[in-house]
Amino acid sequence: MSVLEHEWFILVQANSAHDIEQLCIESGISSYNTVKIVPLTDYQDVLNRINNQNQ
Repeated sequence: MSVLEHEWFILVQANSAHDIEQLCIESGISSYNTVKIVPLTDYQDVLNRINNQNQ
C-alpha cells in the first residue's frame, strides 16, 4: 500500500484480465475504487526468453 497516494497494489494470478475484472465487479471493489489492471511477466520468464533467442 502506498499510504501517501492512498493506493493499493494487489498481485493476482489469473488466466485473463477479464477474470480479474469480473472478480472486482462481483466483490464490489470496483464500485467504490478505480481499478487498474496491468499485465505483468515474471522476470525469470523474460530472462529465459532472451536466452532462448540467443541460442
